[in-house]
Amino acid sequence: MALIEVVDDLKVTPITGVVGAYIEGADLVQWLEDTAGPDRLRELLFTYGVIAIRDQSLSPVQHKAIGEIFGPLHTHPFAVNMPEHPEILVLETTKMNKVLKWHADASFEAAPPLASFLYAFEVPPVGGDTLFTSAQAAYEGLSPEWQQRLEGLRAVHSSTATFGPKGTYKRHWDKPRHEHDDVENFHPIVHTHPYNGRRGLYVNSQFTVAIEGMDPAESQWLLEFLWDHIASIQFQCRVNWEPGTLTIWDNRAVQHAAVPDWSEGRRFMQRVTVIGPPIE
Repeated sequence: MALIEVVDDLKVTPITGVVGAYIEGADLVQWLEDTAGPDRLRELLFTYGVIAIRDQSLSPVQHKAIGEIFGPLHTHPFAVNMPEHPEILVLETTKMNKVLKWHADASFEAAPPLASFLYAFEVPPVGGDTLFTSAQAAYEGLSPEWQQRLEGLRAVHSSTATFGPKGTYKRHWDKPRHEHDDVENFHPIVHTHPYNGRRGLYVNSQFTVAIEGMDPAESQWLLEFLWDHIASIQFQCRVNWEPGTLTIWDNRAVQHAAVPDWSEGRRFMQRVTVIGPPIE
């Protein structure tokens, strides 16, 4: 990736050499009115995988409109969302959950989210960052033999462990939960990105529960190997939040995990997700 780049007053600073960039000088509300704005935003996201855009002031309607640049909005089947804007998930915590699990949002869906748009209103004075890791770089980091071994395998993605009646959502957050049948779908372990064509891994420790047709013990071993590999530090970046930051990530290219390292203050954010095409 290039070093700091300034084009038309837009400053793009890569976070690492693998994934992520901070964007300064962008007014996304203005970009919604600019015919070139949507294409510019798509290019930035699908180039860097994660883009943290500073100094934004977004209403819920504008937040949703930015998401709609990428496709139809996803409404979470389990989490209780903003009543007047059910596509917006409210994330408010005053005591950090100590469970750090890498995941791609709602991968249990038949057509999982393509991208997520998390907007910060209030953040802790210290800590509360989000880690991202490139599942595309992780795939490219495997040997050709391992890449070939994974070809054609499918994994089971389930909502149960997180959003089921006894799942972590209830145990660790104790928040209201919509009554909804558990959701389970199969996705290829290796897939091709629908927009940039890169190959990547699509299994995560929060929602992937088994590999189709494989002995349970072998399935668990292989999943844990892939989870550990995807979470390797050389594939990661870390986004530091500020109020007014909108961080957009490509759920087909990266996984993320909130860092449980803060004890004072409040983390108040709102998230929009966009439905993507089937995993192929």
